[in-house]
Amino acid sequence: GTDIMKLLKEFHAKHYQTNKMKLVITSPESIDTLRSYLTASFGPEVFNALPPPLPPDDNGSIENLPLRTDTFRTLTYVNAVRKSHKLHLMWQLSSIAGDYRSKSSSYLAHLIGHEGPCSLLTSLKSKGYVMGLTAGVGAAESFTNNNMYSLFTISVLLTDKGLSNWVIVADMIFKFIEMIKEKGVQEWIFDELKQVASIDYRYLEEDDESDFVE
Repeated sequence: GTDIMKLLKEFHAKHYQTNKMKLVITSPESIDTLRSYLTASFGPEVFNALPPPLPPDDNGSIENLPLRTDTFRTLTYVNAVRKSHKLHLMWQLSSIAGDYRSKSSSYLAHLIGHEGPCSLLTSLKSKGYVMGLTAGVGAAESFTNNNMYSLFTISVLLTDKGLSNWVIVADMIFKFIEMIKEKGVQEWIFDELKQVASIDYRYLEEDDESDFVE
């Protein structure tokens, strides 16, 4: 069988390094006082950490990413405890941490998860296959989105009819993605998303300091 502990230790040794980690502190103390606390706890080398590694320029290859390739391109069935039917499609990508200016994953998530006329969701609903659909990557610095890799997921809440025709649902999703590739990036859509993001940031509510260090 598979030695899970061995795999975890190998993963930890390879990826859990100081130059891939972050330490954030919030305090009413002065910067000099905080630096003295850190030096006392971790030593002076804490301020001389190596820069974080950049995502590999692998031209779309997933061979150098942390999650094993043999766990992808597979079909997995899971018995649900609740009476609900869901279809999850997942892609492992290079980290999108450096993609904050163009936000390509947000652009793609917007198109796939759009709920307006002629959208993928509308087409699936018209056939009685689905009740809902979401797409995108997780929050920054999470298991699904970090400096090592990002997972782009499309999650579909299926009806009973959709469960019986999940292959057709998956095929419609892949055809929609292919259509996006053929059309290419539309500047007007990007500009629209950029404007909305700018408005959201301008009227951003003030958060508690502790939220920034969690």
